[in-house]
Amino acid sequence: MKYQVVTVAGGLDAGFIDGMGEVAKFNRPNGIAISRQGSVFIADFGNNAIRRVSVIGEVSTIAGGKSISTFQDGLAPLAAFLNPRGLTFDTDGNLYIADFGNNLIRQIDGNLEVTTLAGSGAKKHSEGEARTASFEEIRDVAYFSGYIFAVDRYKVRRISRTGSVVTWAGGAESGLWDGTGAQARFGTLSAITTDVAGNIYVVDADNSAIRYITQLQRVGTLAGADITPPEGSNTFLQQPVGIAVDLEGNCWVTDVGDYTVKKITPKGVITQIAGSLKQGHLDGNALLAEFQHPSGIGVASDGRVYITDIAAHSLRCLIPYP
Repeated sequence: MKYQVVTVAGGLDAGFIDGMGEVAKFNRPNGIAISRQGSVFIADFGNNAIRRVSVIGEVSTIAGGKSISTFQDGLAPLAAFLNPRGLTFDTDGNLYIADFGNNLIRQIDGNLEVTTLAGSGAKKHSEGEARTASFEEIRDVAYFSGYIFAVDRYKVRRISRTGSVVTWAGGAESGLWDGTGAQARFGTLSAITTDVAGNIYVVDADNSAIRYITQLQRVGTLAGADITPPEGSNTFLQQPVGIAVDLEGNCWVTDVGDYTVKKITPKGVITQIAGSLKQGHLDGNALLAEFQHPSGIGVASDGRVYITDIAAHSLRCLIPYP
């Protein structure tokens, strides 16, 4: 499969403007979640806002971004966030946000009501019920079977729909050890996703690795971390940042180390899909295209792959063709 890269919305200049395509402005757009209807939701880090990009490229602000307050629950237009980083939908259409600056997990329901699901706001590690539990560096969230999973510095945390928080894998110190649950060690984790079977995949940014966690909490390393890629690979991982999984179980990874987008099969075969290895902002043939700082990534049901380019303040898209 070949791909073309197009810029869907935003441009090279930071700003905060709703509108069509390149008329719209973002400020360091980060994590992505794609709705059932095909709209792309973006954690607009620098604008403290949640933005929506429709299937025709129209950008609107869903919540935040219009208040000087750094924290406020309530109706979405009045709600406030501080540097949101990651997003995920559950099966009911509720949107969950890794509110990095506030150390909280927030929720936007179908009535566009914003609530705080979990976190006390304190920057520390503690477990327990919704508003007494705390996070250290919550960067991204994913959903599977009634639970929210979050990357929190060197740990993966599991949050119930009532907000109760436990540590699912990893420990208080960094490392690179496979194992089960708390026996495993990660470096700083930047992104998380789940596949249809409930396996969790995380970007271990410090170790330049993609790690996985099974439903039995067994942690392994899929790619990177100085592991020689298997036969069929045409590249290595440099500095992976974002991750998404398609319906076939392939991991799609943004790699800021060489300004590319890569695909990793369930067997660990790594293929460079987009990016010319040059930093820039150029659309066109995927392997000739250029990215400034690819970050968030999401795979739509029609095979399109969306990427936020933080430094270019834009939403890019890989469009497949035979």
